[in-house]
Order: sequence, then structure tokens, then C-alpha cells
Amino acid sequence: MPKNKSKKVVQKLKNGELRKIRCELRTLLRLEKEKRWRDLQKRFAALGKDKSLSYDERWEKRSFIIREQEELRLDYIRYPLCCCLCGDRMENLVYSPGRYEWRCVPCYTRAHKKFPEEYP
Repeated sequence: MPKNKSKKVVQKLKNGELRKIRCELRTLLRLEKEKRWRDLQKRFAALGKDKSLSYDERWEKRSFIIREQEELRLDYIRYPLCCCLCGDRMENLVYSPGRYEWRCVPCYTRAHKKFPEEYP
């Protein structure tokens, strides 16, 4: 996350090889996120079948899993891993301070044309 949340930040890499490496790293992080998400889903489903837990214990554990999933989702969109709209991992990304999100240059440009005051 950028240190100054009120300024637009652009991640630029012109070198094609470095962009490819960055894309591969972003892909690895996405795959890890998906793996963790599936693990949380399995834990959630297993709680429904566990008859040894009381209703309150089951509800508490399910709530904890839902919070973990939400943190995982927010972490993924807060950091420059992919465009929050199209999911592109190869493009340079632009941080939109008003929205607290990363967008690829084409998506940011389109948003800037429609809403220039929100996307400086």
C-alpha cells in the first residue's frame, strides 16, 4: 500500500523481461490466495458436518472463517497484484487513492475519462 494514500501511484516497468517476472510472481501469489481460499471453504463445510460442536461453537468458528476469507480478499485487492476490474497481472498498475484500489493503465484511463475528478 502506498505510504501517501492521497496521491496517485503508478507502478511502471518498461523492460519486458522484468514485466514477465513480475507477472509470474503475481500469478504465484494469486494461486496461493486461491489455495488458502479453498482450504477455508473446506474447513467451513466440515464444520457443518461436525456434530460434536454446539450451535454456538459452530457459529463462532464459521464467523472466524468468514473473517479470514474477507481479510484474504481485501489483502489481495489492496496490494498491486492485479487490476481490481479486469484481473490483468501483466500490465503496469495505477493506485487510485480515492478508491483504495489498483487498476491497470487501460482501466484507469477509461475511469479517468468518465470521472476525472475521482481518478486524477
